[in-house]
Amino acid sequence: MCKVRCPTEGAEIYVTHFPCLHCCKSLIQAGIKRVYYAEDYKNHAYAIELFEQAGVVVEQVELEEMILDLNSEEKLKFTAELLKQLEGLGLNDEQLQELKLKANQLYTSL
Repeated sequence: MCKVRCPTEGAEIYVTHFPCLHCCKSLIQAGIKRVYYAEDYKNHAYAIELFEQAGVVVEQVELEEMILDLNSEEKLKFTAELLKQLEGLGLNDEQLQELKLKANQLYTSL
């Protein structure tokens, strides 16, 4: 059985929550130099002290949730078809443009 090992000395890690005391020790032993976390969770004072003593930079960052939509293409086609039908039914240009703008806002990330 072949094991691939990745060096962690000097690496950065991104985690969802502040590391617990046990994880803090493991990260320091692994040589991690920067820890980025999204949410506070029982931030242990001793863990904070150990990170400081080891020279590990710890920074809270905003987590941007990314949702994978497996039906996005179908939704885009369906919306386009609805807009086309509304246009065919005589919806005025101003209302149609408002709906197209709203659809674009919903389907694109800014």
